[in-house]
Amino acid sequence: MNKLPIRLLYVEDDTDIAQEIIEFLSYRVSEVLYARDGEEAYSIYIQNEIDVIVTDIQMPKMNGLEFIAKVRQDNRTIPVVITTAYNDNAFLLESINLGIDGYLLKPIDLEVMFETIEKVVKPMLMHRRIEELNERLIDINAELEAKIAHAVQKNTRSLVQENTEIKKIAFYDVLTGVPNRALIYALLEKEIQKAQRKGSKFALFFIDLDNFKAINDNYGHHVGDQVLIEFAQRLQATLRESDTIGRLGGDEFLLIAADIEDSSAVTVLAQKILHLFKEPFEIEQEYAIKLSCSIGISCFPRDATSMEELIRDADKAMYSIKKESKEGVAFFSSL
Repeated sequence: MNKLPIRLLYVEDDTDIAQEIIEFLSYRVSEVLYARDGEEAYSIYIQNEIDVIVTDIQMPKMNGLEFIAKVRQDNRTIPVVITTAYNDNAFLLESINLGIDGYLLKPIDLEVMFETIEKVVKPMLMHRRIEELNERLIDINAELEAKIAHAVQKNTRSLVQENTEIKKIAFYDVLTGVPNRALIYALLEKEIQKAQRKGSKFALFFIDLDNFKAINDNYGHHVGDQVLIEFAQRLQATLRESDTIGRLGGDEFLLIAADIEDSSAVTVLAQKILHLFKEPFEIEQEYAIKLSCSIGISCFPRDATSMEELIRDADKAMYSIKKESKEGVAFFSSL
C-alpha cells in the first residue's frame, strides 16, 4: 500500500488509544508525530512542517480546541480533524468557528478515520502537486504561460469546491441534503443564544412520519429513501427563510421556527406541514404512497430554555399524538 505523503500530528492523552491509532496510521501515512496534550502538540507544531492535525478535545494543560485556536492564529488552512467521546454542541459550535474539517466520535472506526484524513488532505496534496508542476514548467515560453495560468485558475476553483464538499459531508445529511443531527443541534443551541440576547421567541417542531417502517417493509428501503428526500424537499419549499430543518435520523426531523411570537402563528405553520401529506408521494412513476406525520411542539422560553429540555418536550408532545391516533399536532404546554 502506498502511504499518503504527509506528516501528521496526532494528539491524544489516552496512551492506550494513542498506541493503537499510531500503529494503524504508521502504515498509512509517511510520518506520524505524537503529543499527549495541547501544549506539547503546539511545541511540536511550531518546530515542524505539519500537513494535517488529528486531535482529541478533552485533554489536560491545553485542550484540543485551545490548541487549534493557537494554530489558526498563523495558519487558517491546515486541515484539522477533531476526535472526541462527547457529542457536545458547545464543542461542535466552537469547532465550526475554528474551521474544523472533520469531526469523529469515539470509539473511532479506524477505516473511517483514515478515509476522513484522505478527504481533508486531498486539496492540499492537489495543491502541492500543482506547485511541483509549476516548478517544472518555469522555463516554458510566454505562449504556454497563458495556458498554464488558465489551468492553475481552474484547479484553484476545484480546490475550493473540494473543501466545500468535505464540510458538506461532515455536517449535512447525505440522503436529504438538510443539516444532520450534529449540525441541527448546534444551530438550535445558536438559536437559543440569539433568542436570549434579543428577548425573542421561537418554536421547536419534532416531526415523525407515521408508519414509515411499513413503507420500507412493503416497497423496499430505496423507495423509503425517495419518500424521505421528497418530504424534505416539500418541507423546505414551505418554510420561511428564517426556519431551519434538520434530520435526526430515520424518519425523524427537527424544525426550528425562528422569531414566532404567538401560538397561532405556530399552529398555522404546523397545519402547513400537515397539508404537505394531502397529496401522495409519487415514487418512480410506479408508487403513489399516502403518508401522514405526527408533530410535537415546544416553545422557547415558555416551555424550556435549554436545548435538551426543548427537544425532550417536543418529543414527548409528538409521542402523545402517536399514542392517540397518529397524524396531528400537540403542544407540550397542552399535555
